[in-house]
Amino acid sequence: MVKNVSKEKTEHVCQLPEKLVEIFIRASSNKGDLVFDPFLGSGTVAVAAKKLNRDHLGCEIDKKYCKIIESRLKDTMFPLERFIKNNSEQKQLLKITSALTQG
Repeated sequence: MVKNVSKEKTEHVCQLPEKLVEIFIRASSNKGDLVFDPFLGSGTVAVAAKKLNRDHLGCEIDKKYCKIIESRLKDTMFPLERFIKNNSEQKQLLKITSALTQG
């Protein structure tokens, strides 16, 4: 469990440490895979998946925790490599679209 003095600690009572979850995600998935968490809680699995360049999907019924998850995900950056890949794909698509409309 995450200690009360940790900067990643939320209001959730049984939050797992992000580094521990990252170990599990790295060991059981590859970049670009979908990571599913049926009990999101504080969203640590979703945050770790996002940081590790995985897609994530999960369920949480408590609205209070949903707000925590939303805030944590908003504050979590995508890996730079994902941005570069998506940006270069968009540029390539733009070139193809331009060539088709001009030709």
